[in-house]
Amino acid sequence: MVTHAFNAMPPLHHREPGLLGAAITNNQVMCGLIADGQHVCPTMIDILLRASNYDKGVFLVSDALAPLGLPDGIYPWDSREIEVRNGTARLIDGTLSGTTLPLLLGVQHLVKWGICDVEIAIRLATDSPRQAIGLPGIDINQPANFLRWHFEEDTRELSWERVCLE
Repeated sequence: MVTHAFNAMPPLHHREPGLLGAAITNNQVMCGLIADGQHVCPTMIDILLRASNYDKGVFLVSDALAPLGLPDGIYPWDSREIEVRNGTARLIDGTLSGTTLPLLLGVQHLVKWGICDVEIAIRLATDSPRQAIGLPGIDINQPANFLRWHFEEDTRELSWERVCLE
């Protein structure tokens, strides 16, 4: 498994593909991807998904920090401080340190950016992470919490609501 594809690793290069190139070409390796638009640009996300057979080789991760959902501002982080602006957290020197956006926003981004269809985007945040850590899918008659998704075709807006079944 590769965590946070493209981040804190050598870049994907045509003469030295590095860790990410090795991961993409090995169908036994899955890559975690942060789809917030800051950690990886949408074009590189598209390249990674296509090369990795979408939800067969990639799963979404959030990289969310403790100020998840809090407004812009400066927050303590470890022994340092981070500044949160528009959902992106950076050290005071400007170094990207994480996000304060929820995982499901990555699903919305993939659809809005036109990178993949709704079904694949949803699988990247639901089934694919389970596969990456070796968990089985949900069985018939198993209690579960679900998300009900709604997609507006004309605006490409994707929304969800929680549904609990027992």
